[in-house]
Amino acid sequence: MHLMPLTDQPCARLVIAATWRPNMGLEEVIEKLSSQFGAVLRWGDVYDFSALYSPYYENEMGMGLLKCFIEFSGIRDRSTLLTAKLSALAFEQENQVSGKRVINVDPMLVSLENVLISTTKNAPQRVFIGQGIFADLALIRKDGAYRPFEWTYRDYVDHCGFFEESNKGLKKELRERAS
Repeated sequence: MHLMPLTDQPCARLVIAATWRPNMGLEEVIEKLSSQFGAVLRWGDVYDFSALYSPYYENEMGMGLLKCFIEFSGIRDRSTLLTAKLSALAFEQENQVSGKRVINVDPMLVSLENVLISTTKNAPQRVFIGQGIFADLALIRKDGAYRPFEWTYRDYVDHCGFFEESNKGLKKELRERAS
């Protein structure tokens, strides 16, 4: 069997789902993340994660948590999902206050075919990719749009337009690089 070198594998765009305490502004979040992950291309709407979706992080991070999706410039090889999550975990630890996270960072790769989220939590649909990290297939591309699964987080479904825009930008950049 012939394996293609990693550089020939399909590429993706790095997107981070950032959840943070309400005492931080979006500008501060973007500044911190860009120092770790590179230039920010765009970001989606900021929404009240705790009230609209889940109180999951409130015990550790406090009440009224905000969240948004942030897209980073450039094209990434899909093999970078593991290192992006390890980087995110280090980033979260470096930005703790009194031993508690003030920001939760979930890197994902948006490709032409799907959206893969990195996580430290195992579940039946998640695939172990190494060093305690799993890849969660959240959305697949079918009939010209991203489609969710029964396990896809509801806020990802509600903000699917963000991922569609990422897909368009990725297609455009790949076409420009090919010509």
